[in-house]
Amino acid sequence: MAIYLELRSPTAVWRRGSAVDVLVRVAYKRLGTRDFELVYHEDFSEVQKLMAEGKVRSVVGSTAALNGLRLEDLLETLGVEVPSSCGLHIVKREAEDVIVSAYLKGIDKIKQDPVGTSEIIAKALPIGRPLSFIERILKSAGLFLKKIDNYSDLEAEVRSVIV
Repeated sequence: MAIYLELRSPTAVWRRGSAVDVLVRVAYKRLGTRDFELVYHEDFSEVQKLMAEGKVRSVVGSTAALNGLRLEDLLETLGVEVPSSCGLHIVKREAEDVIVSAYLKGIDKIKQDPVGTSEIIAKALPIGRPLSFIERILKSAGLFLKKIDNYSDLEAEVRSVIV
């Protein structure tokens, strides 16, 4: 996720309850900002209108649509280590090698064939998204696997902002 221009209230955010919604709330909390407003949208095309009308001063959204500071990087500077906007928690440690191997194979496939992978993802998504948008996400995202041994700060912060 990227922050355009900088994190200022009111902020446009995709869907109440989404991962980006929760992570933006964590960022505002860590910044010490108690009074902030989030303006939710369902479609990114709404964001341009919100900005033009002065209804929002910042936007947090996909790197496929925005350039700016990565939300995950901001959170890290605020002391919250975030694996990414997408992550997984492995409950059965005996399955870790198989899961990690599959995850890395998926990353390799995305890097080798973003167009073909975009088609596979588009078919599996419960909400429709244009292939070009999915492809831009895959090309703009940092594709990596990062193990976080202790994510208790992230978990505590997420629990504290869920409304």
